[in-house]
Amino acid sequence: MYSGNSYDKCVILLKEEGIYFNLNPKGDIEMSKKDNRDVLKNLALISQIGISIITPILLGVWLGNFIDKKLGTNGVFAIILIIVGAAAGFLNIFKLTGTSKRK
Repeated sequence: MYSGNSYDKCVILLKEEGIYFNLNPKGDIEMSKKDNRDVLKNLALISQIGISIITPILLGVWLGNFIDKKLGTNGVFAIILIIVGAAAGFLNIFKLTGTSKRK
């Protein structure tokens, strides 16, 4: 596999789930701390995306049902506020991912 000097560090370009492994001269496998931070940042982003979508929708459901009970309507406000919540959730994702930035 590696036929060079034993003091040289050999980098194995095996990529499993976005993590690079390094093979040091002793043959031990090390995970790069930078790559580990990248995995954690991506996990945080995915979690934030989920929360940013579901929170406005659930608030729309709750507030719509509350207004419908007070006014005696049959789910009109719930449907309207669910749609508004979904639009707000996708607007949050649009802002969060940075696709709204202009050059």
